[in-house]
Amino acid sequence: MHHSETFYNVVRCGEVLCVEFDCSAWRWVEEKLNLRVESAGEVCFSSLPYSSKDEAIEFLVANGVPEERIAVEGSPLAIKAERGREPTVKVCPVCGSTRIVEIGVVGLTPPLYVCENCGYHGALVLEVVL
Repeated sequence: MHHSETFYNVVRCGEVLCVEFDCSAWRWVEEKLNLRVESAGEVCFSSLPYSSKDEAIEFLVANGVPEERIAVEGSPLAIKAERGREPTVKVCPVCGSTRIVEIGVVGLTPPLYVCENCGYHGALVLEVVL
């Protein structure tokens, strides 16, 4: 996956802002954005040196990340109205993080999820079209 096809989600990680993204963009983020990357399974993240989400968005756009590939707490900045089976990312309904892990399926019940960012547990998650 090319970096411009990756979804970048700006979230609060404790006291700092972070950007979450698919680990396939790891090298691009380190080389072009000059950010240290950490992995959390299939999702990677980097701490951002900004205090506001607006500054973080300006930084990403200025460095070549398309606006339609940026979200804040899981809410896309630009939404394309498209039909069909497009790639999606699961998003926590509480904090907007993409660090969602499926923790199991029991019988005919829906899968349960846990958010590694805020600790949310439940069957409800949002799916955002990439």
